[in-house]
Amino acid sequence: PNDLGFAGFRLHYQLNVQQYFDEVIAFLGASYFRAVARDGLYGLSARGLAVDTGLPKGEEFPVFREFWLEKPAKDAKQITVYALLDSPSVTGAYRFVIKPGEVTDIAVELVLSFRRDIQKLGIAPLTSMYFHGKTTQRYVDDFRPEVHDSDGLLIEAGDGELIWRPLNNPQRLAFSSFRINQPRGFGLLQRERNFDQYQDLEAKYQRRPSAWITPVGNWGAGNIELVEIPSNGEFDDN
Repeated sequence: PNDLGFAGFRLHYQLNVQQYFDEVIAFLGASYFRAVARDGLYGLSARGLAVDTGLPKGEEFPVFREFWLEKPAKDAKQITVYALLDSPSVTGAYRFVIKPGEVTDIAVELVLSFRRDIQKLGIAPLTSMYFHGKTTQRYVDDFRPEVHDSDGLLIEAGDGELIWRPLNNPQRLAFSSFRINQPRGFGLLQRERNFDQYQDLEAKYQRRPSAWITPVGNWGAGNIELVEIPSNGEFDDN
């Protein structure tokens, strides 16, 4: 039909070999997007914005309603994407400069305009999967030693302190909050890179990416919050 619209899009680049254009990044659904670096596979996702995550009244999911892509030059090493974010509470203009490589770097600039007060606003949110691993204290009927896209939250505070919080699959909904003044960085990491820890020839969790957020400018004081949702399988981003 003429009004079919689109679900999202993906971009390809000669990431691993000159003869093939690998899929590098995909924007698909709500404000979700995910990317890979050289020799990596898709794993965790990022989101444009989080609104009221984990509150009893329910979460609001903004969506990227429109995109604009700058046509890259023939020998370009990066591409610029613009996006319009929209939801009942907020609208936003986004600019992504995407540089694929051994580390795929995405520089994000955004301007938000609010339609009403938001109780909890999440900037640079990440979503990932942790089914079981070293922190699991209950029995899991699975031959694989570990199953996860990320195994921990790492935070670099403004004073240089490093905080490592291993992920877990709890028996009930869990919240962990870290009060940080002017964070230098934070992210969800997949640190275990040994196949023996996963023993999964299909999922290849040892090749799932880590994501690191480097704040630009003065972010001031706030909380870095980790929400862990109980999950009975590896197909839930919990």
